[in-house]
Amino acid sequence: MRNANSTYRSISITQRDNGPPVWWIARTGPGVIFIDDIFRSKRSDDPYIFEFTKAAYELDFPLNSLQNVFVPNINETNALSCIKKVYKSREGLRYPSSTQQIWEPSSSEFSARLGTGICKIVAAFVLCAWGQGRKRIARIVTFHIDADVHQLYMGFDVEDI
Repeated sequence: MRNANSTYRSISITQRDNGPPVWWIARTGPGVIFIDDIFRSKRSDDPYIFEFTKAAYELDFPLNSLQNVFVPNINETNALSCIKKVYKSREGLRYPSSTQQIWEPSSSEFSARLGTGICKIVAAFVLCAWGQGRKRIARIVTFHIDADVHQLYMGFDVEDI
């Protein structure tokens, strides 16, 4: 659904009737994708999540204009477990943190994050959308909004190499 007064679009792609369930629910806007909820059964023959992401963004914007991918409300068990461990590895940092944390590619914490499911999806999107050696995830940002410590957000900055 697109609001006539907005440049943002909410998009919902679902497949539940024939075969294993698949869904991709997100919002796109100039330079940004907010991936709100995704699922694809490993048994599915439907397109991969990164393919839905690319197609949805290109409905309204040129792919090269994309700069950020946000994933609100991280609830993937291994991602949360990884993030909590990484927070503990930073001196004086507790989870949840009241300040945003920035993870750079040169850090082992960044590499650990890329091993989680949601980060693998974003990394696959960047690699498959542009091809090898064109774009990269320049940093990962984790944060909570206001006092809602139960809702973790992740942001991925996408840059040219």
